[in-house]
Amino acid sequence: MSTRHSGGNTGPVLDGLRVVTGRLLWVGRMLYSPAHRIAFAHYPKTAGTSIGNWFTQAFPDAFPVSRRNPHYSVRKSLARLSSGWMITRWKRASLRLLPFAGRSAGRPEPNPIDDIRIVGVVRSPFQMLVSLYEYWQRLEACPDPRNPWMKAARERRFREFLRLAVHADRAVPYEQFFNVGGRAWPRTRLVQFDQLEQGLRDALNGFGIKVPVTLPRSNRAPSRGRPLADYEAEAGPLLSEVHRRFRWYDDNRETFAGV
Repeated sequence: MSTRHSGGNTGPVLDGLRVVTGRLLWVGRMLYSPAHRIAFAHYPKTAGTSIGNWFTQAFPDAFPVSRRNPHYSVRKSLARLSSGWMITRWKRASLRLLPFAGRSAGRPEPNPIDDIRIVGVVRSPFQMLVSLYEYWQRLEACPDPRNPWMKAARERRFREFLRLAVHADRAVPYEQFFNVGGRAWPRTRLVQFDQLEQGLRDALNGFGIKVPVTLPRSNRAPSRGRPLADYEAEAGPLLSEVHRRFRWYDDNRETFAGV
């Protein structure tokens, strides 16, 4: 994926990861379709490009929750949707024609998050971290040499990169990103990465939404030259620490769509 610049001083966005003056914010993209009351929340390195392309075709009215910063976690996205900022196009036009209209004229009703449905994707945490490590290695240049995690991926061995992920809290657990237990959690469906198309069909059927699910192959990594077993051997005891940090995934994987 090419680097996208967001404007302002926040720095480039890299596959769901925003560089901010020497540190990295783990962020995710949410796309929202008001007509179908459904959103796609993208955790980094979980086929977000392919699913995002499909989502905007299946739901043509879908848009990023924030156009300036299209990379928001579920909690922040829902806060933004519930804050009254979302104004339909025709209301925007009418407000421009009514300079004395009150602020309440553009307030959405009802609150979008009262019945929003959310779909997201999760995958093996260790495989996700390997994918991120290899992705950062493939970049032509390091967007932020002061970021220790990104610098470790480019200049150090995988073990050091993994150590920062688990010991320096660089890798955000799935339950935190998807706001497990939050207001929209009862209407959130997570899809297993290894069964994307079937999992998406199952999730949408559960929501009563009938749209074709055919994912384009986008932003695929080149064939891995290094076997996953080699990464596991290098990780050593850190492998169990990854599983401990992402224990929620292991404890709940049977509940994911597509399994």
